[in-house]
Amino acid sequence: MINDDLCHLKGKFKGPEGTPYDGGVFEVDIQAICLDILKDQWSPVLTLKTALISLQSLLSDPAPNDPQDAQVARHYLSDKPGFDATARQWTQLYAKSDDEASAGPYQEALQRLTDMGFDRSKALAALRKHNGDEQLAVESILLG
Repeated sequence: MINDDLCHLKGKFKGPEGTPYDGGVFEVDIQAICLDILKDQWSPVLTLKTALISLQSLLSDPAPNDPQDAQVARHYLSDKPGFDATARQWTQLYAKSDDEASAGPYQEALQRLTDMGFDRSKALAALRKHNGDEQLAVESILLG
């Protein structure tokens, strides 16, 4: 719910596995979703869950020939590896899970560890275990 308005809802869904969005948690304003199922094809049997699954599906199988953003579609069609790299970076920056968003004082250290290639959740757990000490966190991750 947005601003305590029951008619203005938000939803969350996970990024699809095996895509640049994997590991992200995406929060959307339901009223801002521009999908066929919410316009021309809507019926009472469709649910908010259906809308969120449709969005998740678009991340797995985008429709660049019917884009919401022409510039993004051009990037996707002309440079797929570059598009994927950008999508992966933005997912890490802006689509954090609730747990990762709560990294609090460890956020900068967490970013440095993930930049080194460490798994985000393992790095966060190690930083928490060692009170933000990056060296001990790295050793902890490497030693298992």
